[in-house]
Amino acid sequence: MVDKMSEIMDLVKYIENLRSNGYTWSQISDDYYDQTGIMKTSNAMRKAYEHAKKRKLDLGNKLVDDSKAELEKELDRLNEEKSVDFETGEIVATTTIEGDATKMTPDDILNKLGYAPEVWKLRSLKVKSWDQVKKGGTDTEKLSSVRYILAPKNPELSINDAVEIAKEVFSKSDIPTKVKKKSVDTNRFDKNKLLLVNQIELHLGKISESEDTGVNYNTEIALDRFDKIVGEVIAFQSVNKCGQALVVIGGDFFNSESDGHTFNKTPIQNDHRYKYLFKKGLTAYKEFIDALMQYVPSITVMLCEGNHARSMEFYLYEALKNHYDNILEVEFIDDYKSTQCRVFGNNALFFNHGDVDMKRLVSSLPGEFNKEWGLTDNHYLFIGHFHKSEVSNTENGLQWIRIPAPCSNDEWTTRNRFGAGTRPSYQLMTFDDMDGLDLSRFIYFDEVV
Repeated sequence: MVDKMSEIMDLVKYIENLRSNGYTWSQISDDYYDQTGIMKTSNAMRKAYEHAKKRKLDLGNKLVDDSKAELEKELDRLNEEKSVDFETGEIVATTTIEGDATKMTPDDILNKLGYAPEVWKLRSLKVKSWDQVKKGGTDTEKLSSVRYILAPKNPELSINDAVEIAKEVFSKSDIPTKVKKKSVDTNRFDKNKLLLVNQIELHLGKISESEDTGVNYNTEIALDRFDKIVGEVIAFQSVNKCGQALVVIGGDFFNSESDGHTFNKTPIQNDHRYKYLFKKGLTAYKEFIDALMQYVPSITVMLCEGNHARSMEFYLYEALKNHYDNILEVEFIDDYKSTQCRVFGNNALFFNHGDVDMKRLVSSLPGEFNKEWGLTDNHYLFIGHFHKSEVSNTENGLQWIRIPAPCSNDEWTTRNRFGAGTRPSYQLMTFDDMDGLDLSRFIYFDEVV
């Protein structure tokens, strides 16, 4: 068995060697597991490296028995892992913080741990404090070992929360849109053309760090990409002058429900400020629809839910539907099925997030939507989910088109190779009422590293 002191001293050399060869923290975590059989998250590996690097400055070949015992305790602290209860969203962990935790308030401890007091509460807490001699001197500093259980204060966005946020957003009539408004002259538009603004798989709230995935992604970057899509939609419509627009909301616009998990309880890295995220998302879509109204005579909006945040997307859709209820140019469809259909001339347009068995989905459409299928010759199915562009023709005359996602990958999706190697993008389309798919335009986004 390798001496524990040597483990700490060798850890720095091991990690620095991998980092010099371009390894991300996620890849280092995988390699460490392959070498030792010990599973550590990328964050735990980074913290272990930082601790070991500090300790290595004080280590030499003349360590006494007391120093050995101290190092063993240090290694034990490095091996401690954070655990998450996927059902409740609770976090259980032990860590060391600076200061005397016995004299701190719960909010002080939360701030020390890096958790926002308005989002998290301490359900259980055990602390132990001690004095430690500072390096290179005789002065001491106070450190505390903290064993804690955290729980989300509000595990779900309630209907009341959504209503209050909607009131706030829609009461601000002076919110500027990204595009200058102008009058719509209906005679200048082609009533036989449809502009399709498919589900925007933005994953608003997703957090990714370049050290783990090679790229950065957060709420600010996501909203910048949404703004770019809005600008491209307006520019595309200004040239093509479609008489109608179909806007599809949902498809993982939000990254998670407000408990930090997907609808099916898959844990993900997410911004926990769910009220903030809902407000930002609602404001973004309001500004988008307000701008689009100035460039197209008639807008139809439908919901096609994703698998990450069905409740959040439903609240978003309902808030927008109620706001535009008295606007004749904007129609919201009262249909909440996971598979949707819209007929435009000789075209049947089907929508599903794409997280279901594709064979069953494709074979079910002619039966479930037999009227729409029978009245049209052109049949299209639009899906997402896998964050990449893909097109396929089926034997029953259906063409399915997978819409790419403008979001970047987080650590979980990178580790599981979900959409790995794909460039963030989005696809706009126009349709002719008789001939079907007319034009297609891709919008690409540069990764932020």
